[in-house]
Amino acid sequence: MRLNYRVLWIEDSTDWAESIQESISEIVESFGLFASFTILPAESDKQEYNGYNLILMDLGLAEGRQGDALIEQIRSLNVFTDIIFYSASGVEEVKNKGRELNLEGVYYADRSNVLFLRKVKDVINASLQSFQDLVNLRGLVMAEVSELDSKMDSIIEGFFVGEDRMAEFHKHVTADREKSTKRYLEGDCDRSCKHKWRNSDMPAILKTVDSNNRAHAVNVVITHLKSAGVSFTEFDEVSFYTQYDRDIIKMRNNLAHCVEAVEADGKPVLKTRGGDVSFTEADIVEIRKKILFYNNVFDRIVESLR
Repeated sequence: MRLNYRVLWIEDSTDWAESIQESISEIVESFGLFASFTILPAESDKQEYNGYNLILMDLGLAEGRQGDALIEQIRSLNVFTDIIFYSASGVEEVKNKGRELNLEGVYYADRSNVLFLRKVKDVINASLQSFQDLVNLRGLVMAEVSELDSKMDSIIEGFFVGEDRMAEFHKHVTADREKSTKRYLEGDCDRSCKHKWRNSDMPAILKTVDSNNRAHAVNVVITHLKSAGVSFTEFDEVSFYTQYDRDIIKMRNNLAHCVEAVEADGKPVLKTRGGDVSFTEADIVEIRKKILFYNNVFDRIVESLR
C-alpha cells in the first residue's frame, strides 16, 4: 500500500516504545498516511534497513552496538533514510555522539515523551515535503484508487457466486448499466436489448466494469451483511454507494482532468480545465484519509465474509 509510512524503531525498552506508538500513528495519520512499525531491541544481522521512511534510534542499547555505532553502520550501507537519534541522557549527549562520528542526515531528540513526539512530527512533516508536490500527489492518489478497485473486485468475485447471487447482481448492477447505456441509443431497445453480462460469468464481467459498477455491487454486499447483523453504522444515514461516489469516484474523475495553477497568494493548486474544481495540498491530505477509510471498510467486508 503506497500510503503506508514505514518506521523502523530500535529501542531496547520495547514497553516504552509501544506506550507511545499510538501517538506516533496519530501523527502519521494526520498527514493522511498509515503507520506500520518494526520495533527491535537491538541490531539484527537479518535486518534490512532500506525500505523505511523513518528510523528511530536509541543511544543506549542493552545488546550489540550502541545507537551511534549502529547509525554509522547503516550509513555505510548507503541507507540515507532520516534518523531520529535520542537518549534518556538528553539531547546534548546524542549531539556529541553524532559530532564525534560525523553522522549525516540525523535529527537529535530528548527521550521525554512531549519533546520526542514533537521532534517526530517535525521530521515527518519535513520528510513528506519531498513528495508533497501536487502533481506527484495526484499520481499517488490515482494509484491508490486503482488499488481500491482491485479490493472491490476481490469482494465482488467472492460474494456473487451461484445463480441466486448472480441474479441479485444482475437485478442491481447489470440493470443499472443497461439503463444508463440505453440513454445513448436511438430506436426502441427496451425489450430486445440485454447486456452481455447476463450471459457471462463474474471473472469475465469484472474485466469490463467501471468504478461506478463496482461501487453498486459492493453496496449490495454491505446491504446483505447489514441484514445479517454486521454493523456498518457509517452507512446508516447515507448509503455506501452515495458516499463512495462522492468521496472517491467524482474526486478521481475531477483530479484526472486537473492542471497545475498558482493562486493569487502564490500557493500551488490543481484545477480542472474549466476552473470549477480545485485541489490544494490540504485537500489531497483529506483525500488520502478517505482512501484509508475505504481500505478499512473493504478489509472489514472481507473479514465478515469469511
